[in-house]
Amino acid sequence: MKKTLLLAGVAGLFAFNANAMELRPYVGLDYNYSDAAIAHHDKVWGYHGTFNAQENNYDSATVVVGTKFNTNFGIEGFFQQSQNETRQFYGKNTSRIQSYGIDALGYIPLGCEQKFELVGGLGVGSYELKTRAANTDGEYYLERRDKDEGIGYRISAGLQYNVTDNVALRGMYRHVIVNGSDLDRINEFSAGVRYTF
Repeated sequence: MKKTLLLAGVAGLFAFNANAMELRPYVGLDYNYSDAAIAHHDKVWGYHGTFNAQENNYDSATVVVGTKFNTNFGIEGFFQQSQNETRQFYGKNTSRIQSYGIDALGYIPLGCEQKFELVGGLGVGSYELKTRAANTDGEYYLERRDKDEGIGYRISAGLQYNVTDNVALRGMYRHVIVNGSDLDRINEFSAGVRYTF
């Protein structure tokens, strides 16, 4: 239900923006380095504890679709997925983070030519932590797959450099607080490119 509401909100915002006078749609791609704080719980499988099975650092890619209403305001929808990260804990354990959502963005142009812009954002997203934990000790082997979901509230700040009217480079810092999940919070650094149509 929460995913349906989130997608409906994204569609509604884009429909509203279609009537704006300065419609400047764009697409983008980001690389992200995420430092995640995960609440590790002791889930006992037979003789083995499986807490601390997830890695804390993730490399991921984000695809974005956005538009600017005017010089100072815009919205951006995103889909982000990390690669599988491995942590050794009584065997080989892998985990990854996946998320999607929307950010409202504010821009402050700098300088006469306005090549640089300060960028700030507030957003919300659906976050999912997937874990495959395999415990092995001699003759015992147990495997478990977990999927943990929550809603993340995002605040971000960064700098954008407009190379041309169509191409921009952006670097951002983002802090995410996740409710309803073992994935408590994320500190994230991203670098990417935007292409405006």
